[in-house]
Amino acid sequence: MILRLSFLILALILSSCQTPPTNVVEQDLSLEHRSFGKIGYGARVDLKHSVIVDTRSRFDHEMSKLPRSFHLYWKDLDLKGYRGIHLEEKKRSLQKLLSLKGIDPFTRVVILGKGLEGQGEEFFVAASLLSLGITKINFMDVKGIKKSMVSKDIPPLENLDYWEAPLAYDFECVDPETYDFEINTMAPQKTASEARPEQVFHKNMSVKSINLPKRINIKIKSKDSLWAYGLAIHLREQGRKPCVVR
Repeated sequence: MILRLSFLILALILSSCQTPPTNVVEQDLSLEHRSFGKIGYGARVDLKHSVIVDTRSRFDHEMSKLPRSFHLYWKDLDLKGYRGIHLEEKKRSLQKLLSLKGIDPFTRVVILGKGLEGQGEEFFVAASLLSLGITKINFMDVKGIKKSMVSKDIPPLENLDYWEAPLAYDFECVDPETYDFEINTMAPQKTASEARPEQVFHKNMSVKSINLPKRINIKIKSKDSLWAYGLAIHLREQGRKPCVVR
């Protein structure tokens, strides 16, 4: 009897010490990559705490240099052709370069360019920054930036401590033989899978409503330009897995 009572007491103690069952929550692991830190198109930003990346020519940059800005040639961020340890070394060197320009993953970056009058350089720079771990990005033209300068006491850029982050996404197609959609700057639209930049993008660089294949993986091409990266960024925000044929 005593033995049975002891077992009963022990069972009650163990049942009272058990932790309640854990609720299983299915996390959307791609949500952070889709949101990309909420990319802005033409919206005003606080330039006191932002860095302006000028993708125009160096001449244009020097002629109308803005506070907290620096000139960046898009090819300086190009990761194409790097694989394995060489890709890791290139990624690390570019992240160090960004830190010397006052950019880290917590920095709001405003990308300045020529918009529809250019070749899509802003989009290539944005895609590269996203790959390197910079997610707070705005696209803006010179007029928009000047409107955002509500304060005259804008501090200069300062170097930041070196930081490192894994490559977030690779926008380059591994197999560039075929493609699903082309943005063509030279010829008029020929098929349903072709369009000119002004048919794809608004003046503020956001994407218009266009017909695209519904599948997850989609290959985009923009011959002799960089417009494909803008559409790839848009599709990535939707949770798809686009890549650019180059």
